[in-house]
Amino acid sequence: MNTEVKAFLNRPRNLLAEIKRTQSQIDGLRQGMLPSGIRYDLDKVISSPSDPMPQYAARVDELQEYLNALRVAYWSALDAITNAAVQLNDSEQLVIMLRYVSQRRWPQVAAEMGQTERWMFMIHRRATKNLEKIIKGVQ
Repeated sequence: MNTEVKAFLNRPRNLLAEIKRTQSQIDGLRQGMLPSGIRYDLDKVISSPSDPMPQYAARVDELQEYLNALRVAYWSALDAITNAAVQLNDSEQLVIMLRYVSQRRWPQVAAEMGQTERWMFMIHRRATKNLEKIIKGVQ
């Protein structure tokens, strides 16, 4: 498979992995913002001058903006694959959609299409060659 087509098809999966990593970072920072203990024997909350809360909050906001941009990029990548795939024949289109948009594994793709994995690989190879032509035609 051409590296350009491979990058095009794998972009949603890579973005999804980055979305999960970023969400995990946000969750970790939010956990860090929670107080470690509450003292009920004091009348008021005492905070130190080096309170890390503003830095945590700023970093969470920054990561949240990045996460939103990743989500937009993810949906755009899925849309681009869908728009390219509709130009393929039915079996090629279905293989591409199941594998890269629905993110199914090869055994699932083969089962849904009622074919062997080997036959799916042949259709996939044909589809990626046709996608290469489509992508080059668009650019």
